[in-house]
Amino acid sequence: MQKNIFLLLLFVLSLPIMGQDIIIDFAGEGATTKIDSVELTNIANCTKISLSGIGSFNLFKSTIDISEINLGAELKMSAYPNPFVFSTKILLTTEKSENVNLSVFNSSGQLLNKFSQKIKGGTHSFNFSPNNSGVFIVSAVGDSFCKSLRVVCKTSNSAESQLIYKESVYKSKAKASSHKSSMAKFVFENGDRIKLKAFAGEHTVIITDVPTASKTYTFNFAECKDFQKNNYPIVKIGNQVWMAENVKSTVYSNGDIIPHVADKKEWASFDDDPSLKGYCYYGYDASNADKYGPLYNYSALMNGEIDSKSDQVQGVCPTGWHVPSNTEWNDLSAYLNMGDNANVLMDKCGELSADNVFSTNESGFSGLPGGFLYGEDLAFKYKGYNSYWWSATKSSDACVWYRYVSSGTYLKHDAKLRSGFSARCIKD
Repeated sequence: MQKNIFLLLLFVLSLPIMGQDIIIDFAGEGATTKIDSVELTNIANCTKISLSGIGSFNLFKSTIDISEINLGAELKMSAYPNPFVFSTKILLTTEKSENVNLSVFNSSGQLLNKFSQKIKGGTHSFNFSPNNSGVFIVSAVGDSFCKSLRVVCKTSNSAESQLIYKESVYKSKAKASSHKSSMAKFVFENGDRIKLKAFAGEHTVIITDVPTASKTYTFNFAECKDFQKNNYPIVKIGNQVWMAENVKSTVYSNGDIIPHVADKKEWASFDDDPSLKGYCYYGYDASNADKYGPLYNYSALMNGEIDSKSDQVQGVCPTGWHVPSNTEWNDLSAYLNMGDNANVLMDKCGELSADNVFSTNESGFSGLPGGFLYGEDLAFKYKGYNSYWWSATKSSDACVWYRYVSSGTYLKHDAKLRSGFSARCIKD
């Protein structure tokens, strides 16, 4: 099979220590066999690369010198040395004054150290000395950013874990170009979970895996396209096939338009007539449309079939797909053996927050914290923190079951029909 020699050479140069080769290949089946490209993301550190769908790619087991996650423009964070003996220096660079919370967690999620202070624009130095060896997560949360990086301590001699603010190293300078080669950003080491997102024309499929040996990944492509020609990525989880994004459609598959609600007064009218359909965007702000999708009331979700007893109501879903029932949500949870742990559903690489820093997205479900419209006061709450998805199943005449994720916890509850939640679809 043809090799991507140029990409491979760049990848070799980006790693300091070489390890055993892992060769991965790609194949397609189902609606098409031709793969245009594959986006490869390391879920452990959120580095990524886009590859041609033709050819092979060589992963290397290695030790990382500097493991950095840069998901925004307002802050850069790095650690050196990494891995380290006894202590490592953490550098934070901000372009402006920020209220910063810098926290260090061990691999079990226990908070070890925390620094909270308003810092000026510039580069700031911290010294971290753990009281034992192991892997640690350093999380920085500010007014306009949330970053995380992983550090590895080989040997420790400290009596207790310490995070010491050393100094402001230098003031902020003019912002440099943020564009870097995607090849230089991708870093892989033994045990990391990767997300493979394959594109083939209008079809997109996600697979996640922890590569331990060379293998071929086969993507089973199926159509998931709504009336407005939004093409959704899909992921197989057990015997189910789910959308790996929230529904974005504002038109049903027959072309009927879903009414757009622009203010609280209009949304409150759903109390008087639960058969009325409507959607809005979080905060009535259309800038939230692409990332999180609409918040639908129950009648809009079900396309008016609010008294249906069927387990397969199409509602807002594309043809061949339906709104998941309460039983189908239960089946998802059971297959993933989730209990109340939602880390396997959430995508910290899509949006990193203090609530999902330990998310693994092991399932490929790729949940994002889109918030909701809820309560007697019809308030928008928890965007950037929690995720909420409707089921099709009523818990009573006046309420419907839904699922939500809060601080890494997966929960089931019910809500009034007028509530506004996100929607996911499952394949018929």
